[in-house]
Amino acid sequence: MRSLLGWLHVTGQVPVSLAAAAPSVAGWRLSGLPKGLEPAELRRLLAGCDRRTATGRRDFAVMLNARSQQTVHNWWHGFFSFVDSGPPPRRLREMLALHRTGLLRFLGPGLSVAADESTGEFVATSPQAGFAVRAAAFIEARLPATSVARSLNPVLASPHLSGLGSEQQLLTADGIHSTGKLLVSDRHELLDGHGRAAGRLFGVGPGTSGRGADAFARPGTNAAPFRENDALARPVLGVAAELASSRAAGQNASAEPAAVGRS
Repeated sequence: MRSLLGWLHVTGQVPVSLAAAAPSVAGWRLSGLPKGLEPAELRRLLAGCDRRTATGRRDFAVMLNARSQQTVHNWWHGFFSFVDSGPPPRRLREMLALHRTGLLRFLGPGLSVAADESTGEFVATSPQAGFAVRAAAFIEARLPATSVARSLNPVLASPHLSGLGSEQQLLTADGIHSTGKLLVSDRHELLDGHGRAAGRLFGVGPGTSGRGADAFARPGTNAAPFRENDALARPVLGVAAELASSRAAGQNASAEPAAVGRS
C-alpha cells in the first residue's frame, strides 16, 4: 500500500505523497517484532507443569495457547489485516477518479481534525497538504480496540459491573494478558471471573472469547459464524421452552380454586 501511494505521487496523480499515511507495522524493523522465549527458557517454564495431573496438563496447554493468542492480539491480526485486506482494485480506481474530478481531496499523513466553535464546522489539516478542509460533518472510521471493561454499551457494561460477566484473561510467561473480549463457555454462556456460568445469559460474535477473529462469510458457504449461531440457537430455544413451561404452570396453579375445609 505504501508503495502504491508513493507511486501515485511520483507519477503526478496525487499532489502530495500519501505513503506516510499508511501506518508502518512495528517500524518495519525486525527489532520491533515480539521476541519469543529462548528454547531453554521455554523448556524450564513448561517443565514446571506436572502433566501427570489434570491441573498440570491444563496449565501446559493454557501457557502455549495464551502466548500464541497474546501475539495475535497484540500485533499479528492488525498486521495481517493491513497487508492482506483493503478495497478491491476497482474501488481504488473509482476513488482515484473522484480525486481527479475534484470531488475527493487527500490530506495526507499527520491528519488533525478540530472543531471551529465560531462556525460550527470541523476543520481538517495536514502538514503535507498545505490547505485546510472545512465540513459540517466528520465521520471517523477508526474502530476502537475490543474492551468489555471500557465499553459504554450498557448491554456489555452491566454484566461486567455486576460480576455476571468478565473479560477473557490469559496467563502468560510475562503475566496476565487481557484480550478485552467477553468470556464465554463452549455453550456461549457468560462466565464470571471465577469461570462460573451466568445461566441464561449468552454471548456470541467476534467480541467474545468463542471466536478467534472476525471474518465475512463467502456466498454459498456454510461459514463458521452460521454454524456458531446455529449451535447457540439450541440452548437459547431450550431456555425459552423452560420459561414458557414455568409460566404456563404458574398460570394453571393460580387458576385452581382454593381448598375449603373445617378446622
